[in-house]
Amino acid sequence: MSQPWLSRKEWSSPTINSHVKSGLWVMWGFSLIFGGVSSAVLIAGYDELSRKIAGGDYLVLLVFLFPLASVFLLAQAIKLTRNWRRFGATPFHMDPYPGAIGGQMGGHVDLGIPLPDAGEFDATLVLFRRTRRRSGNETRTSDSVVWQRKVPLHAEACRVKDGQRGTRVRVLVDVPEGLQASEVPDSDYHYWRLSVKALDKKVAFNRSWELPMFPSTAQASSPLPVEAHAAFEDRQLSELEQLTEITQRPDGLWLRFTPGNTRKLHTMLTLFGAIFFAIGAGMTQVSDSMAWLFVLVFGGFGLLTLLLGLYGLGKELRVRIAPETVMTKRFWFGMALSTNELARSEIEGLSIDSSSSMSSGEEVVQYYKLKLRLKSGKDKSLGFGIDGYGKAEKLAEHLSMLTGLPFRGLD
Repeated sequence: MSQPWLSRKEWSSPTINSHVKSGLWVMWGFSLIFGGVSSAVLIAGYDELSRKIAGGDYLVLLVFLFPLASVFLLAQAIKLTRNWRRFGATPFHMDPYPGAIGGQMGGHVDLGIPLPDAGEFDATLVLFRRTRRRSGNETRTSDSVVWQRKVPLHAEACRVKDGQRGTRVRVLVDVPEGLQASEVPDSDYHYWRLSVKALDKKVAFNRSWELPMFPSTAQASSPLPVEAHAAFEDRQLSELEQLTEITQRPDGLWLRFTPGNTRKLHTMLTLFGAIFFAIGAGMTQVSDSMAWLFVLVFGGFGLLTLLLGLYGLGKELRVRIAPETVMTKRFWFGMALSTNELARSEIEGLSIDSSSSMSSGEEVVQYYKLKLRLKSGKDKSLGFGIDGYGKAEKLAEHLSMLTGLPFRGLD
């Protein structure tokens, strides 16, 4: 088919709907089912639970985690419903249509809130690879980020239904050629997602759309204003300065990487690790032949996750790039761990590589690390916790300009 995007009903026009409504129904379904089941279990086992607690078996209190989880799910469903009532469907209008790999991806979304109240927005375009693996009766689905970039945008006043004053958020970004096109959902396929969110939490706007993206040199019918690109570049550079704390000193260029960008990720790891470790520790008090299996599984997994989270919360890397050498110093909560120094003659250049990722709903943040590629074929870490490919690429190019070390791209 010469126009493969037309094979999917949701891509039959430049107007692309988000999946927010279906996600809303799924959340309500989960919350009601989970809440109903957990309530039924508590009611049916109330007498047995009371007897065990009276006998000093406080481990059974863990069963109350299930109704707490159902309350959380219900709160999320109510929050999504209020958000839907405020913003409605919010389709994304593509220009060009479809998005062009080797050209541009652009378009706009209209919101029913006046421009002065909308504040600033953030947009991200991501190429995912989704794989589905079947093991017995269970199917596991996993998404990995192939390519990710922040998108320049511009907010302007518009009129929405019934002549109401609203805000139009326009986005436009160049997409490099050679990336995978949108594919038909299968056991292993690629898809593209655009996300737009308001930075002001009071606005509470966060939507995403799966877009048709195919090889083309197509361009948008109208560019973004020059000031939009200037503001985007200023913001990118400001974020880099906050991320790395680049300073020029007499002995060289210094960089300092702290866990600020990954604090949420490592806080979650620490909390989950502590919970699982506590469950494993609690199971040591159970007199059952199978209890030690739970101790090893829950306790071991929890301890490993807890240690990874604590290390991530405290790690710090300081780098000095001088005309003749590159030195790295590692710290953990201010305590010096190691110091390494390399001669510039051993270094081939700078590169970036993907590391961990964090998901929140449909939003996925892929983190990257900056590396020194050595002539021996090895590499040394030069920076971590860089959220997004575009920011990592911008940092590497900026450092290359400041230090003279050539940027060799993505590993």
